[in-house]
Amino acid sequence: MRPYDYVNTKMGSFNSGRYSNGNCYPVCAVPRGMNFFTLQSRGGGSWFYSPYEPSFEGLRLTHQPSPWLSDYGNILILADRGEAPQSPYWSSYDIKNSVLEPSYISLFVQRDRYTAELAPSCYGAALRFRFYSEGGEKRIVFNCKNMKYSFDREVGRLKISTFDLNPSTKAELVEYIIVEPDLPCEPEEVKGGVALRFKGDEINLKLATSYISYGQAALNLKRELEGKTLDEVKAECKEAWEEKLSQITVLDEDEEKKRTFYSCLYRFNLWPNRFYELDADGSPIHVNTHTGGVAKGYLYTNNGFWDTFRTVYPLLSLLDRKLYAEIAEGFYNYYVDTGWLPKWVCPYNFNCMPGMLVEATMSDAIVKGIVTGELAENIFRAMLKDGECDSGINGVGRKSLTLYRKLGYLPYTELESVNETLDNSFGDFAIAKAAEKLGYSDIADRYFNYSKNYRNLFDAEAGFIRAKDENGRFRESLRPLSLEQ
Repeated sequence: MRPYDYVNTKMGSFNSGRYSNGNCYPVCAVPRGMNFFTLQSRGGGSWFYSPYEPSFEGLRLTHQPSPWLSDYGNILILADRGEAPQSPYWSSYDIKNSVLEPSYISLFVQRDRYTAELAPSCYGAALRFRFYSEGGEKRIVFNCKNMKYSFDREVGRLKISTFDLNPSTKAELVEYIIVEPDLPCEPEEVKGGVALRFKGDEINLKLATSYISYGQAALNLKRELEGKTLDEVKAECKEAWEEKLSQITVLDEDEEKKRTFYSCLYRFNLWPNRFYELDADGSPIHVNTHTGGVAKGYLYTNNGFWDTFRTVYPLLSLLDRKLYAEIAEGFYNYYVDTGWLPKWVCPYNFNCMPGMLVEATMSDAIVKGIVTGELAENIFRAMLKDGECDSGINGVGRKSLTLYRKLGYLPYTELESVNETLDNSFGDFAIAKAAEKLGYSDIADRYFNYSKNYRNLFDAEAGFIRAKDENGRFRESLRPLSLEQ
């Protein structure tokens, strides 16, 4: 068996809002592609998939990195015989014989008796629907929120746009979607979306998206999907996965360990994922999520540094230094767009998790020589802003930095004060190491000194790092297992 054959995309997917086994869902996508595809089986909330729920509500185009941050730019794609209720729609599907691979989805929908297949590209997908009820009109239905659509009969192309609002700036993030069927179709407005009616028992569609424009979506479709069958798109995606998964060979003969390892390596190669596109000249461009405008350069998204600085990036520094450099440049571009490095980006900056561990990720890239020259200098200045400037905005930059620098710790009047203090200490160490690498010895010395601030919360008598008030007094009682500590 090859590494690809060991991947279980369902691993970690049996979850709910009350209990997590990983908060994962099965992702069908190109490694670090802009779009992910999966099944929706239990409503449109954040926990929209269960491996044991035999309901099918549609193939879901998704960008959700975590159910705690929810989804954006998502759309449901399904089919019916033109007789089913328009919304809400669901049917049972054959779980046992369905296929949920990194490069391919296939399942049989029992009520309307059709097979749905999908193979992803970076910016879109090839789809095929085969009906086992002959004759009559069929429909392909597209459901999403805030939808606008038009249908160009001359070329038989459906255009859909959907938008989400940046919760901090209220700038619109518009996703442009183009669908090209291989049969003549007629549009039909349905509740919550639009459908394409056609006559026949099989239809193939090419779908492409863009956050830039319909023109860019058309360019993405032309580059990735034009003239290709679903099977060819599937083969290209599988080859890309084989290349990524084969970077590490497991010598242990234990099959269960191999399944676990390669399923985790598959997850590692999903996030952070691309949020940039290539213009007509092949140059990277991206939407500035702060303003809604278009900017030059790479951009990556769906990443929380508190979790990934100690997991994803150390491994990435061993497996793909070129990609690491591109991702680091993308996060620097986020700084150029917004004035601050991101904390938890998906694709906006969310005030989620303590600290600014992006500093550790960027410092690692500098110290290991993954980024050099002008880019390294620019990244360092962006990191230094984290350590020097108080944004005064909750969730942007370091929390209460002025108070932190004054006391050498955050008091327990600040939420997660101990964690914030420890993460700031580590961030200061990261800035010091980057300064040392770049030859700024004075800055390095200052930040090495800052990095010792964790000592300010160490209670030698109790043997614990503990919260203090603004006057330097530890809490009167110590309950090591209490969430209040």
